[in-house]
Amino acid sequence: MPTALDIDPDPLVARTPPRELYVDPALRARLRQRLVHGWHQLWEIDDEIGHDVSLVPARIAGEPVVWARGASERLLSNVCTHRAATLVDAPCAARAIRCPYHGRRFDLEGRFVAAPGFDADPGDASLPAAEVHRVGPLRFGSYEPMVPFDEWWAPVRERTAAVGFDWEALRRDPDGDRLHTIGAPWLLYLENYLEGFHVPFVHKELQRVLDPRDYRHELLPHGTLQVGVAPADDPDAPAFLPTAGPDAGTRVAAWWFWLWPTTLVNVYPWGVSLNLIEDVAHDRCTVRYRAWVLDEAKRGRGAGGALDLVEQQDQEVVLRAWAGVQAATLFRRGRYAPAHERGLHHLHRLLDRALT
Repeated sequence: MPTALDIDPDPLVARTPPRELYVDPALRARLRQRLVHGWHQLWEIDDEIGHDVSLVPARIAGEPVVWARGASERLLSNVCTHRAATLVDAPCAARAIRCPYHGRRFDLEGRFVAAPGFDADPGDASLPAAEVHRVGPLRFGSYEPMVPFDEWWAPVRERTAAVGFDWEALRRDPDGDRLHTIGAPWLLYLENYLEGFHVPFVHKELQRVLDPRDYRHELLPHGTLQVGVAPADDPDAPAFLPTAGPDAGTRVAAWWFWLWPTTLVNVYPWGVSLNLIEDVAHDRCTVRYRAWVLDEAKRGRGAGGALDLVEQQDQEVVLRAWAGVQAATLFRRGRYAPAHERGLHHLHRLLDRALT
């Protein structure tokens, strides 16, 4: 049976996606529906927030939610179940959630309490609650997840456990925050992340701190993993030294995880950098960087030492690719370099499955 993108399962014969994947508004709308809903997303709240504060607005994949601290910690819809007004605009101390539009009230667990103008409970009036999961200081939320969080996060947990990586010891570093707005589709940015094929041509500085003969790719059920290996001629380069698992005996300079759909987890000896991609428009996306530090002394060196420069270089080639994709009469479907672009092919197969 024909598939939406016609991506052959065999990367040796498969062709890259048709131009429509990047420029067709209908395809973009279908992808947004399938990618945003039902998947785990990082959400943020200041851990230093005052103990009296009980409500904090936030967003998951661009959608409004509210963190509520009552008998338990909850992540609730920030959209009223009456006429869809947003409920909480700023952190506040409150014993209940009250809609500023028509006065509907909810308790801090999200349960419907009262609604002026209604003689009885209107039914289905409570606020939907997201699943919340924590990994050290990182918080993830999802509504009706398609895959359990433990399964989605398992590759990160298993790889880092092999080196005793202490997630609880991570310290949030706001100085590492970045917000990049890129004039290209989110998919082109993600495609670039998923292959190290371009590293020798685009990232000369990064190439010097990796072993070019030992760059590894692994396909995951819900993402990919790229393993950067420290060069043998630099024994002082920051590196993990796993004694068990798939990377045993390897001097790992970085683990670069892509977790479906748009979460990039970069684990370095100095700590963790998360990149969060968001689809903004057909020709624009944003990428948020968030950093947590484990060992400040190792920062600024090795594979995770020049993130701003690498990001700038990546954006330049993504914009080049977007300029070419827009050339309607000249665009041609390409082929995959099987030794280097297995992760890219895997992404396109997952997208094909989601759209078919």
